[in-house]
Order: sequence, then structure tokens, then C-alpha cells
Amino acid sequence: MFASKWFAPSPLPPMNRISAKRQKSSAHSRIKHWVRTTGLESIANSAFKVSDIFDYIKTRTARHEQRWLRLGQQLLTYLEQDLGQKRNAICQDLGLSNQEDHQEVYLLLIRAFIQQLVAHYEYAGVEQ
Repeated sequence: MFASKWFAPSPLPPMNRISAKRQKSSAHSRIKHWVRTTGLESIANSAFKVSDIFDYIKTRTARHEQRWLRLGQQLLTYLEQDLGQKRNAICQDLGLSNQEDHQEVYLLLIRAFIQQLVAHYEYAGVEQ
């Protein structure tokens, strides 16, 4: 019931843009970047704070070439703005006012998005 209101159009377009940029890489760099995406998934699943995930993305993208920097910026923008708005809507609908509850909802949304991003990337890699 709530899911259709919160998630109807948004997760797929950013993932398609992100995976389209990754598909242009060579086979060796695809493997290297796949390892990085599973590392992101691992960090997201083990993080206790949203800032841990954001710091990981910033650190990883800052070490790489320009196209990965843009990719990291797009990912951060989506996680901070779009998922932040979804978190606010979910918490408001559920009547959650505690900051810890907001943080937990935000972590769950980010984990779910990153899990879908990695799955989408793995599927795109298999198709090639």
C-alpha cells in the first residue's frame, strides 16, 4: 500500500544511468569495479550510521578518474536528496518522530537501494 506511493518511479532511472556508464569499461576494469560495488554493499549492510556509507562513497570515488567521481556524486545526490525525501515521507506516514527511527529507516532505504544497484550491475555484466 505505502510502497507504491514511495517507490513508484524513482529507483530505476539512476541505476540505469549508473550501469550504462559502467558498461563502457573494459573487462578487467569491470571486474575491479564489481568488487568495489560489492564492497559498497558490504559497508552499507554493516554500517551503523548513514555517514559511514557516505564517507565510503566519497573516499572511493575521490581516488579514481573523473568519470567515477561524477558517478559517485550522482549516487550521493540520489541517496541524500531522493532517499532523504522518501525517508521523511515514510516517517511522517508512520508517525515516527524519534531521530533514531529516522536514521534506521534511512539506513534500510540505502541498503535496499544499494542491494538493487549491485544486483542490476551484476545482471548488466552477465549480459555482455
